[in-house]
Amino acid sequence: MRRSHLSILLLPLLMFGMVSCKTVTPNRTDFLSSYSKMDKQGPLSGAQVYKGDVEDLQKYDKLYIEDVRFLGSTNGTKKTDVTSAEAKELTQAFRSNLQNQLGKSLDIVDHRGKSTLSLRVAITDARASKPAIFLATYAPYISTASTVVGVASGKSVGAGSAAMQAELLDSVTRERYYAIVDEKQGGKLQPQGIQRMGHAKASVKKWSRRFGKLVRPRKNR
Repeated sequence: MRRSHLSILLLPLLMFGMVSCKTVTPNRTDFLSSYSKMDKQGPLSGAQVYKGDVEDLQKYDKLYIEDVRFLGSTNGTKKTDVTSAEAKELTQAFRSNLQNQLGKSLDIVDHRGKSTLSLRVAITDARASKPAIFLATYAPYISTASTVVGVASGKSVGAGSAAMQAELLDSVTRERYYAIVDEKQGGKLQPQGIQRMGHAKASVKKWSRRFGKLVRPRKNR
């Protein structure tokens, strides 16, 4: 009965997205070629975005993923508890997801050239989840209505996070079509938090899917 009451209380929160993945204000680094003319708009909700003459994207049929790097701190420094191995795994997962999503619209190549876009991506920060703490507050397992207030507050205790920056350019002229700065924090209703890098990997997948929407559908050829 108590679980039934909880479901009723949680329903309005789910409808209004109060327990979804939280977007926070991202920090800037010197990874991008420029941070000018960026604001919150475009296909990446909540992100800071620069949008160039995207109509020209129709002339490209290839993509070179020239850079996917990790710029955050590792090995349990004061800034993060992500290990070097986890950072490497996260960047590999990002590259793989980008290839899968963007490969639906463009041919993925390993060099710059004519009719080829270049994508540069950096994970500028990542925080590991704390599975034991997260599991203790994971909403589907809550048995008391009083905890619902904590869920509604937006505080994701024990959740992980990730931040990234990226730009999409002409691989030869370096004309820039998109520049993006974004950061995501895991939410209470994202069960990936039961794994240390679960929320960070979920963010990587979400970004990759949205990048896929930036490029045109593949033409029949």
